[in-house]
Amino acid sequence: MVGLVHDLTSYEHLVFYYGNQAMDTVKNILSQYHALPENMKPTADPIEYPELDITENKVYWTNYDMVQLNMVMLSKEQAFDQSLIAPSQVFNEYFGGGMGSLVFQEIREAKALAYSAYAAYSVASEPDKANYVFTFIATQPDKLKAAVDGLLGLMNDMPKSEKSFNEAKSNLMKQIETERITKTSIFWNYYVNQKRNIDYDIRKDVYELAKTMTFEELQAFVNEHVKDKKFAYVIIGKKENLDVDLLKTMGTVQELNLEEIFGY
Repeated sequence: MVGLVHDLTSYEHLVFYYGNQAMDTVKNILSQYHALPENMKPTADPIEYPELDITENKVYWTNYDMVQLNMVMLSKEQAFDQSLIAPSQVFNEYFGGGMGSLVFQEIREAKALAYSAYAAYSVASEPDKANYVFTFIATQPDKLKAAVDGLLGLMNDMPKSEKSFNEAKSNLMKQIETERITKTSIFWNYYVNQKRNIDYDIRKDVYELAKTMTFEELQAFVNEHVKDKKFAYVIIGKKENLDVDLLKTMGTVQELNLEEIFGY
């Protein structure tokens, strides 16, 4: 293990610096203390895990001794598209992101179906990856059916509230107005944008859309990218508390053990 750590700098890598020192000073420090071989080794290609198409509802569950039940609903969407970043962020703010969102208010506050609940349209971090519709809920096992029905109901027939919609847009704009990208976040924002082939601050697009987007435009986004999807349901909970017959009504059921999940 120690040998592997010492060998890390023999591979091609990036050095990011944030601070007040002049670049020449930083270079001198690096040349003194960051010893490098004459020829750098190329990094290995990353392992590619194929993103499986979700063409039918399927339930994956595993047994774990816990009181509540945690569930993720995952639906594969289209490949990365830069034009979806801004509308997806408006959707996330209105629909499932914060305490004022539809999912939180309807599932947790109004109906008390969950300890925690949120939903989002997740845009891929790389051009060759897929976007996903993603929801998470932590609930009591006996409330699973009502929680799933509630989430699907919101996604397939999104309620309209001009007041909440305008508040969501306003909140999103205020977040951008007050947010500062500093220190190491500068590098990570640059790095993600570089992989996406974006050469400017994408928050500009989000801000401009939040000022002008109508609810009808949001509904069109939902109709095309969120509504009537097939899902992979990923559930963890205590076996004795799970209603297997209920799971079968949600889709094809497959139980996973820890070795299948973690490989050991």
